[in-house]
Amino acid sequence: MAKVAALRFVFCFLAVVPLIIAYCPPLTRAWNDLETTNSDYFVVRSQADADKLKTCYTFKGELIIYGSNASAPLIIDGPREIQEMTISPFSNTSNPLLTSISMKTLTTITDRAEIRMAWPGWTSPTPAQSHITLLDFPALKTARWLYVQSLAPSVQTFNLPLLERVQTAWFLGGNLHTINAPKLSSVGGIRLMRLPSIITPPTFFASLKGLVQSIEIWNMNNLTSIEFPNIEVLSSLSVWENLNLKKLSFPSLTLVTELHDRGRGSIHITANNPAFHLSLPKLEKVTGSVSLAGLKGVDIPELQSIGENPSWSAPAGGLYVGAADDGWGFRCTNCRPVYLTSFSAPKLRNVVGRISFDSAPELSNISFPSLKGAGEIRTKNTLALESENGLEMPEFKHVGKLQIVGKEARCEGWEHLFCNGGVGGEYSCGREDAISSPEEARRWPNFPPGCEGKVFPVKNTFDRMGWMEWACSVVRIHGPKSAPFYNSESPTYIIPL
Repeated sequence: MAKVAALRFVFCFLAVVPLIIAYCPPLTRAWNDLETTNSDYFVVRSQADADKLKTCYTFKGELIIYGSNASAPLIIDGPREIQEMTISPFSNTSNPLLTSISMKTLTTITDRAEIRMAWPGWTSPTPAQSHITLLDFPALKTARWLYVQSLAPSVQTFNLPLLERVQTAWFLGGNLHTINAPKLSSVGGIRLMRLPSIITPPTFFASLKGLVQSIEIWNMNNLTSIEFPNIEVLSSLSVWENLNLKKLSFPSLTLVTELHDRGRGSIHITANNPAFHLSLPKLEKVTGSVSLAGLKGVDIPELQSIGENPSWSAPAGGLYVGAADDGWGFRCTNCRPVYLTSFSAPKLRNVVGRISFDSAPELSNISFPSLKGAGEIRTKNTLALESENGLEMPEFKHVGKLQIVGKEARCEGWEHLFCNGGVGGEYSCGREDAISSPEEARRWPNFPPGCEGKVFPVKNTFDRMGWMEWACSVVRIHGPKSAPFYNSESPTYIIPL
């Protein structure tokens, strides 16, 4: 019995020795010759270099994988946790056997992992100089930043079967056609750009759930339909120039708002397929802006509010349909015409910022049955504003500024709103060549004929410390007027009481 116990002790001891005696190869101090980060690093050029990491379970520094001298697919076993990693497979013209890199034991990347062809400032190789098609991370569960850059055109498959959490994931360009991450459920930001070989949405689109900070999808020209079924909260959504994309759906999304300084809560959709349809059936609130252009349909039946009170660092937001600038520097440059024929937001009650419809020649009906107010309304060459029943806003009561421009703009309803004190500042309605300039509108309101004899407050926008209100009477007298009268160059007298 004593011998059996002794043997068991020996076997157990041998089993844990590798975990006790962990050894990592010496690192090279960071210098500018490799233009690496400030971290010390270890370079893997061959399988012999990789084998030096077999007992290095926690690698603190930057692991740089070149593989230029590897004689077969490169396998790195040992590290469970790595601080930083860069895979830069250049100079492989003489090494066609290096077709894959596998890290079978790695579970955690505490900082970043980058896959690119060369360091910034170095001459980038031609696509033929790299033969790596597979990046295999079968045990990886958590990463802070994954960055696959466009200068790695040979990589076709990125295998991440156990990945569950990543703070930021960027996949930019190249021939990547498969991103296998079926268990990825928690992510901060996603950026997919210029990946023409991806013909079906990545598997992780379906597994993501709860809160996601940002999603950017650009120039993914082989995708026709995308759905994120389990995302409930977003900070920023940007989808543009996906020429074959016809449908984007977020069936569980209820809120778009600022998260950890990642935007103020915005949706930007522009220049996708002319038949593009956006479906947001449960969305209730957007705290920033909604910018829509170059799309055929939008479904927002539960949306109740857009925008929040502006701050020194951010505008109020608003609803922008067409080419108008949304205040965030996002301006559509390839979005005309707007293909919408109708626009409806049945539960939308308030828009703190601007409502803008710009160049929508086929948009014949705009329906806001619950809308009570907005910070500003600007429309230009939109069919619904030139039709008798094209605009439905039965509950609308107030707006800060108002500008309606069109060849046949219908101004009667807006005049009634203005003359009854529903417009707090600038007002203009009519043909673009007939309405007051913005400078004139800022100085004195352009009172329509229906306001003759009315007495109501007028807000003096010259007062930069706040709004000054005073009562006035409005009469219209054509011809020259004496100096004491305000706005003496127009046919309107504004006489203070």
